[in-house]
Amino acid sequence: NSILKIIISSILHLSKYTDLRSQSQFPFWYPKKDVLERNILNLILKKFKTLIKTLETKKEDIQEKKDFKELSNANSKSYILLNKPIQKIRDEIPNNSIDLVFSDPPYFDQVAYSEYLVIWEFFLNFKKNNNLELVQTNRKKKIISREQYLDTLKSCFYNITRKMKNDATAIIYFKDSKLNNVDDFLRVLLQCGLEFDKQVHVSKKKYTYKQNTTQDTTVVGDCLFFFKKNINKKEVVKRKYEQKMIEKIVFEFTHKYLKKNKRVKISEILDNGLIKELFFCGYLGTLKDSGSIMKILQKRYKIEKKSRNIIEI
Repeated sequence: NSILKIIISSILHLSKYTDLRSQSQFPFWYPKKDVLERNILNLILKKFKTLIKTLETKKEDIQEKKDFKELSNANSKSYILLNKPIQKIRDEIPNNSIDLVFSDPPYFDQVAYSEYLVIWEFFLNFKKNNNLELVQTNRKKKIISREQYLDTLKSCFYNITRKMKNDATAIIYFKDSKLNNVDDFLRVLLQCGLEFDKQVHVSKKKYTYKQNTTQDTTVVGDCLFFFKKNINKKEVVKRKYEQKMIEKIVFEFTHKYLKKNKRVKISEILDNGLIKELFFCGYLGTLKDSGSIMKILQKRYKIEKKSRNIIEI
């Protein structure tokens, strides 16, 4: 019964009208062309085959433990599962006990998670809790503003920082073409005692629906942010918008980057150092989105439409 629930829950987001790329982030979206309805039986069989293949090739026996103490004393590879909001986790995980945190938090209002979960509520008798969710939404019932989202984000990562050891690392997926969102995200984590260390761009072969429809302003691929625990919270000065200074930073960084990497996309330049440079200089929050960087770059560089590569003229 539990295995069947796992299988069903893993295909629900695909069992709807979609396009050829199966845009699962838009549960109530109906494409204008290439409308496709997937065969549910084929989806179930495919998931079963994947599960069987995984079980057959997995030789290690990883045991589930009932609590953190049992986990810490285990001689073999093991794990615990906690199904509750991170801001509500207390003694289940002791303070100063975690070496590595890996997280993929919701990006402001990009995905309507509560609306999305209606599908699971109906088929799996799953009850969501809108009061504890970390998301920005303008839905009719239980509106969550940007300020509320940032406050909840702060409570989540403040709790995470308390659980981390002093030399621990946090690796966080965060991707948003709105640079003021990225700036607010970084500032919240800084307030929680997580110091921004570096970024790593993760390229992807396929583009999402948003990346295909708004190419000039939407960044491609994924991005990993690396943070170190630092209880001595540093301040990053917020500066006013200065066109010449911002252009200087963008041009100098891009010129150096292209010397080592001949043909790159704007998202690679942003993720592999430009965001960090703009953030610590205090200008990241003054820029609307990645399209602002695109306009600056177009003054000195050619941007190929198909490949989206930046080429020095």
